[in-house]
Amino acid sequence: MMKFLIVTQDMNIGGIQKSLLNLLNRISEENHNIQLRLFNKQGDYLGFLPSNVKVDDCGYFISAISDSKRDLLKNRNYIKLIVKIILMGFAKVTSPNFIYKMLFKLDKDKTEYDVAISFSQDNYTAVFSKGCNQYVTDYVTSNIKAAFIHSDIINESADIEDMRKKYRLMDAVINVSNSGKKTFDEIFPEYKSKSFVMKNLFNESEITKMANQSYGITNPEKSLKLVTVSRLSYLKGTDRILKLANKLKEIGFHDYVWHVVGEGTGEYESSRLRQWAKENNIDDKLIFVGNNPNPYPYIKNSDVFVFPTRTEAFPMVTIESLILNTPVVACRYSSVDEQITNNYNGLVIENNDDAFQQGLISLMSDGFRKIHDWTESLNSYSYENEKNYSEFNRIIGELEEKCRAHDRVDRK
Repeated sequence: MMKFLIVTQDMNIGGIQKSLLNLLNRISEENHNIQLRLFNKQGDYLGFLPSNVKVDDCGYFISAISDSKRDLLKNRNYIKLIVKIILMGFAKVTSPNFIYKMLFKLDKDKTEYDVAISFSQDNYTAVFSKGCNQYVTDYVTSNIKAAFIHSDIINESADIEDMRKKYRLMDAVINVSNSGKKTFDEIFPEYKSKSFVMKNLFNESEITKMANQSYGITNPEKSLKLVTVSRLSYLKGTDRILKLANKLKEIGFHDYVWHVVGEGTGEYESSRLRQWAKENNIDDKLIFVGNNPNPYPYIKNSDVFVFPTRTEAFPMVTIESLILNTPVVACRYSSVDEQITNNYNGLVIENNDDAFQQGLISLMSDGFRKIHDWTESLNSYSYENEKNYSEFNRIIGELEEKCRAHDRVDRK
């Protein structure tokens, strides 16, 4: 039995959190001692954690800076909001890394672990959307320290030199796609020997079970049924959906219904987008559902899954869609060819606004012919879950052996 510490931001609905949940389910089956440490102890997925996973947080101040201003206002947690604003001000004068350093010292973990994993890579697009790597490298005692990378680091405005310093202190850097490892090795050739690939895990039986649950929607039988499940934002291509819906209205194409499951902030809040659809008289065609911990009935009961994202590493939802025999139409991202076989179980479109519109309009005008062929192809689809989990065990085993070898050398 091994003692694991896994550190991440939260358990809100999202691809990284779902990937972690699936990994925890597998690790917990082997009766390891698992401690999950959250910067912000919240999220719909908390209720789905295995019973033998212990959960804690990094203290009040880390929780304050990790929560969003919107949620703090919504929950009327004004003291935490004031704390967050003050610390954001200090971070701009000093640096986010300095603030994390000061706050981590208030809650340093004295437990010794066999394996410590930073599951959320640093996000450099916001002041306080990082810290997991720093926490694991500097404030945790563990025989093995590893970091996961779930994003396309070229397209995430990353601070390469800051990443270089943090990954130097890791024993392993685990990418979730082959293309991700290739990019990492090109940027950090000095760390190539400790970079690995472990693709995300999926609980196929649970996905199928949840997809069969009632969800209270009756789609028109003859209409083309589309679905998108994603965070609502510019990076995820939500604006492309709005532009396409307007274009379809202009050309008089009305024979479709499109459910968009997910939530955003600011101009991309689902309530605002619902109002936009209503004002444009397409709210019966374009339906913004909001967040839902079970999006699978929407996916299963749709003809095609549409993924207009501008950047991804190895998205969970595309594989989940294929598992449910729903073909995927996606804008090209770094690992798309590892997931979708073009014109066999879906369609890969070049990643620009014009190509997205033209590709979808052409497909929708074609009716169901191509989609039917893709769906037939998915009858034989199988995801390599066991192979990917075996790779995780192989990585940990290899690092354990290196630790033992170092111990033997030290004793000599």
